[in-house]
Amino acid sequence: MLVLACLMSFYGIKLFSGVRKPVLSLIKGKVGNEIREGRVKMTADRANKVDLYIMANAKYFPPEKVYLLKDKLLTMDDNKFTYLLSVQMKDPGNMLVISILVGEFGVDRFMLGDTALGILKLVTFGGCLIWWLIDLFSVQQRTRERNFNEVVGIIS
Repeated sequence: MLVLACLMSFYGIKLFSGVRKPVLSLIKGKVGNEIREGRVKMTADRANKVDLYIMANAKYFPPEKVYLLKDKLLTMDDNKFTYLLSVQMKDPGNMLVISILVGEFGVDRFMLGDTALGILKLVTFGGCLIWWLIDLFSVQQRTRERNFNEVVGIIS
């Protein structure tokens, strides 16, 4: 561990660079009053929880919306955050495998909540396999969008 830390410092990699940034944004943002009132520890703990959540679940969300999600998570209350930890999200990699194996029957659409399109895809055998082929390239992005919309729905 010490060798890893020495190598990282030699190459200029900061070990805890992700922790300081949210705390600084909190000082400048809406939570600045709490910091002035002496609640620095609670705010830093909150920022650490959000950072850990984002690091663990970033693959489930669109990369361009992760920072938006992070800002929303920093402003939500603890009860919603606890509920958010229990939400099961769809894995984009698993959805790709499901789409490859049984996507021509619309199973991928059913799993993402697109029931009408799933039935249409089932009846047309994946749009004569053309729709199935198109879905192979878009199923991961649709899965990430669905996960993002689900989490934003919980936060709001």
